[in-house]
Amino acid sequence: MSTDSGLPELGDPEDLEGVALAMRDCWQRFNWANRDGQTLNERITAFANRPDGTHPHSLYVYFQDDRWHVKFLRLIEEREERRAFADMAELFGSFLDNIRASLNYLAFQLANLAIEKDPSLADPALPWDDRLHPTAIEFPIFDRPAKYWSKNKVGELPEEYREAIKAVQPCFGGNTDLWDLQVLSAEYRHRVIHPVAVVPLSERFGIHLGGRPVEGAEITVEHDGPLVHDTEVMSFTVPPGTWSEGQERMQPNVPIYIGVDHPLCVDRNLITIANGITKAVGPILSDFEIRFFA
Repeated sequence: MSTDSGLPELGDPEDLEGVALAMRDCWQRFNWANRDGQTLNERITAFANRPDGTHPHSLYVYFQDDRWHVKFLRLIEEREERRAFADMAELFGSFLDNIRASLNYLAFQLANLAIEKDPSLADPALPWDDRLHPTAIEFPIFDRPAKYWSKNKVGELPEEYREAIKAVQPCFGGNTDLWDLQVLSAEYRHRVIHPVAVVPLSERFGIHLGGRPVEGAEITVEHDGPLVHDTEVMSFTVPPGTWSEGQERMQPNVPIYIGVDHPLCVDRNLITIANGITKAVGPILSDFEIRFFA
């Protein structure tokens, strides 16, 4: 089970020396998200590599009805697993909340900066709908151009800010991990705690014998979603003569990881998802700070 974080080391989350005053809260929320990601990685590592050398899950391989079968087994109490996964879900949710907020804070500060440069944008004499309202601003993230043009809430910002925001949109060639952030954070904020689960990486299934890949093995994926105890994950056959009684048991390669049961998150572990989002948002904050607040 992979637990490498890949998350950038930002040092002390409270250290904001050198950050523009208007950007301090943006970076604080980003750093809190980074802290959540680092803690999540530590919890996953501790869960997968226990101090006593045991593991929370295992695979059982057996031969029946002319086929090999592989079952997923939980080796710890179900209650312990539920507690661990709830803890990870809370950290992942906090990560999503904090990093999404960093972009909304950025939009708020852009609106304040625009009004500082041109007070007429918020002139009380203007009709309410024609005025720039910083508290009504949200940093838009859209995967379709039509939705961006019809639903974004930055229309009253000056053009240079709007163009900078447009350039990072997934629907206009920006980082698609931003769309993951938009969907997952909105769902977490309004509707659901994203369920953490053990998930198989079926595209990497394989068979080994004596440390070598078995050529010509025919693999059937029996289950490709979140795993629970005693789930048959895969079955397979090997060419005649490949194995005989008395040889060591077949060694299936069945990668499993801690992931999220969500259509956007298939074949990616929690840390890969968090890392992609972090790498998408960090450069936006840096670029906007340099361009508009330095």
